[in-house]
Amino acid sequence: MTTRAAIYIRISQDRGGAGLGIARQEEDCRTLCARKGWDVVDVYPDNDVSAYSGAPRPKWQELLADINEGIVNAVVCWHVDRLTRSPRELEDVIDLADRHGLELATVSGEIDLATPTGRMIARMLGAAARHEAEHKARAPAEAAPSGGRGGEGSRRGQTIFRL
Repeated sequence: MTTRAAIYIRISQDRGGAGLGIARQEEDCRTLCARKGWDVVDVYPDNDVSAYSGAPRPKWQELLADINEGIVNAVVCWHVDRLTRSPRELEDVIDLADRHGLELATVSGEIDLATPTGRMIARMLGAAARHEAEHKARAPAEAAPSGGRGGEGSRRGQTIFRL
């Protein structure tokens, strides 16, 4: 059976509007598909769209519909956190894998949603992505001015690392 891959690429902020971040992701994902011998059916780019904010992600919704319709049977992304930063949405992807035999490949490492270990790894990565997103969302309001180097600060005896 031929593997019909969808490439999902997303970047939360494209300050310059040039799409360079998603272009780099697409290139890496295409390379992975070629290495695996998968046919790329379509590319689903959500540029300058946060997965954490709850804002609509049109290409994500289109991808989910295409999976449900059987148009694609594999999803390739740069990292799991490009798919979603919501554990609830990740569970939806795992359910799709169950119902449709969906394969997931990431440039940053293999995740086999058909195995308990692969699902555990995906869930751990998803939880870490959610934590990072929540930290970034709260950090500007909580951070005190830093007197030191660009990425570090101090507040009430704690060291703060800003990403």
